[in-house]
Amino acid sequence: MDVLFLCSSGTVDSVLSNVYMAREAKRAGKDAGIAFAGEALMALAGEAMLWPRGLQDVSIRWAMADNGKEMGLPISGRGDGRQLDRRALLGLAKEAGVALYGCPPWVKLLGVQSRLPEGIAAVSEAEMITMLTQAKRVVGGF
Repeated sequence: MDVLFLCSSGTVDSVLSNVYMAREAKRAGKDAGIAFAGEALMALAGEAMLWPRGLQDVSIRWAMADNGKEMGLPISGRGDGRQLDRRALLGLAKEAGVALYGCPPWVKLLGVQSRLPEGIAAVSEAEMITMLTQAKRVVGGF
């Protein structure tokens, strides 16, 4: 794998950044994947995926929806109800062929094996270590 993104924050901005950049890496011809852990894994497994405090204002969310549409991001609602569709973000990664993984200790700790969204693979600790050590670049912190 050329680049493995690590996503542990369950906020929309973090999930979006990781999904968007992994998709762009694939578009650039790189083999990309995302490993979801902790809060991000819980959010994707059906719990709340929240907007960070600084992005909660409705005017900011309208602007993001308008700009996001031009970037090919999924939008839900219309008019004053428009916003980035946080539930459809994984579809961007899947459509681009980005590999999606659940971080093994977090899949077990949170007990989300049966609630992982379609396309997120539960992998073993050995498989995750292999991915981390063989990836040309590991990116965390989005």
